[in-house]
Amino acid sequence: MEAVAIKEALIILDQIPFALDVDNYLKKLRLGSRVKYIERARALAFEAQEIGRPKAFSRPAYIEKKGDGTIVVEGITFNSSLFNLNLQDVFRVFPFVATCGTELEDWSKTKTSILEQLWADMLKQEALRVAINALVAYLSNNFGLKKVGQMNPGSLPAWPLTEQIPLFHLLNKSEEAIGVVLTEGLAMYPVKSVSGFLFPSATEFKNCQLCQREGCPGRKIPYAADLLK
Repeated sequence: MEAVAIKEALIILDQIPFALDVDNYLKKLRLGSRVKYIERARALAFEAQEIGRPKAFSRPAYIEKKGDGTIVVEGITFNSSLFNLNLQDVFRVFPFVATCGTELEDWSKTKTSILEQLWADMLKQEALRVAINALVAYLSNNFGLKKVGQMNPGSLPAWPLTEQIPLFHLLNKSEEAIGVVLTEGLAMYPVKSVSGFLFPSATEFKNCQLCQREGCPGRKIPYAADLLK
């Protein structure tokens, strides 16, 4: 189980095991019967599991004011048309950052071939997924969230990437807690990191519901064209 530190209402999951279903991961690579590639990809997967330390950082935060497409969370204003859709009856949210971890990021930089860099990138994505799932499970078990909605700035036009700035002001200890830094270009480092709000939701909202990209490998739920009408 992951170690949990709670200090000043901060939730830090920094010992999440990176347990990977290697056979399922290899199927995603679609390597067919190419034994040489399969064995190398398998070796990389085991390396990543040994090195990887997915992490997540969050805290409960309270909505002080709601406007037309705006909310004020503990003195910080956020702007998005999604708020009217998702947070009508919500007054506590969980701003969060989850990451594959600096360990895997540094490890991936040691890979020199294009193919191994691609596989390492996919393994970092798998580690990020593990981190998010661990955080959602923790919030469900400790805060009674039965269904958890998620919104991420930059994932949709309805909540632009510039909203990373107030979000990281709200989570001003993310680098200290789990090593995630917001760059001047509003990207995160490590690259395989995600930030946003988790919140109690009757519909278990995911960004995918408003994303029209077809064939997305990360899709969790079908596109719902009528949501913002």
